[in-house]
Amino acid sequence: ELTSSTRHIANMIANNAPGAVQSAKKLAHSYIQLPHDLAATTASLIAQQRMSPEGQEGLCAFLDKRTPNWIQKDDS
Repeated sequence: ELTSSTRHIANMIANNAPGAVQSAKKLAHSYIQLPHDLAATTASLIAQQRMSPEGQEGLCAFLDKRTPNWIQKDDS
């Protein structure tokens, strides 16, 4: 069951925008180092992601009700 749960979580992470995952890791690292500046760091990272090409693709995909381009479709 642990292997199954681990695969499920890994698949969920893999289906997220790669840049967003990287920003989330950066935010978590910032929290450890600078908890007093967390609100400003969070707001800045969210704004950067939202305005990035990846963020725009994610938003457009959501609004168009389609799969974003970072998710590979299985042709099988």
